[in-house]
Amino acid sequence: MTKQTKKIAVWEANLMGKDEMDCTKNDMYVSLKEYINVKTYAIEKEITLAKLEMDRRLESMNEIRGTLNDQNNRFITRNEYELAHNKLVDDIRMLREFKATIDGKANMSAVYLSYGFIIINIILTVFLAFYAK
Repeated sequence: MTKQTKKIAVWEANLMGKDEMDCTKNDMYVSLKEYINVKTYAIEKEITLAKLEMDRRLESMNEIRGTLNDQNNRFITRNEYELAHNKLVDDIRMLREFKATIDGKANMSAVYLSYGFIIINIILTVFLAFYAK
């Protein structure tokens, strides 16, 4: 503690009604100029510390902003998404049509198979009708 700071501490203690045992009458009085100089120095020191803290916070905010910009640049744009999405929609539509075509062919083959069984059945029925007589 410097001599001026000690004088101010003693002076403030005296104002608050506290007794300082180490104080003499001369130590308790501080000129207004000394008091203002010490307080101004303390305020300047606090401002410097606050500025350093603010700079640190702003630097971290700038890092976050840079990270967000990097992340934003890696995202796909709406136009790119729509082009890729439309291509996938077209591919899905083509697969559905192909499946419907295959299902239709499978159903027609089942119909043709049924026709074949019916014709064989008719031939056997006619043959058995004439043969059984």
